[in-house]
Amino acid sequence: IARNTTDSRYRPSRGYHFDMGYEQVLGDHTFGVITATQRWYKTLHEDLAENKTVLELKLHGGTIVGSAPVFERFYVGGIGSMRGFDYRGVSPRSGSEDDPIGSRWLVVANSEIAVPLGSETFSWLFFADAGMIQTGPVRTSVGTGLQIMIPQWFGPVPMRFELGTPLTRDRQDERRVFSFSMGALF
Repeated sequence: IARNTTDSRYRPSRGYHFDMGYEQVLGDHTFGVITATQRWYKTLHEDLAENKTVLELKLHGGTIVGSAPVFERFYVGGIGSMRGFDYRGVSPRSGSEDDPIGSRWLVVANSEIAVPLGSETFSWLFFADAGMIQTGPVRTSVGTGLQIMIPQWFGPVPMRFELGTPLTRDRQDERRVFSFSMGALF
């Protein structure tokens, strides 16, 4: 189920986008996965050249219905999740070596302000992320970064350089200060 009221597919500056889904898995393991994501966009400022400073808020949640194997569970961390933490670096742990085993549910909230630097090609980013999994405290992080929108035939492709640091975390969470991505927004 989806609903999109944004003003642009590639560079939204107002409106919202909602997406909810259910996936049923059958075979050696039988379980379901419910996920939902809500994004809001708001223009905070527009300069004389019509470059827009945009606030984006994202709320993402999911749960597993049934018994899913470790590789199908939820992990938090990295681009698209919680910056300042390693990719899949936030997870319940088990075993003698505290191996990550994934969470049965997650809730992640992200906020980001993109400030254009002379044009919409270059933007300075400010972000704050928070998330919860089935064990441990609420994790939070803040950071900054640079986004470069590379023009392509089918719309611009974002290249992002981000520096993030956790404010609250569990002692076993894996951190990552610097992240790079291409082709994906947070």
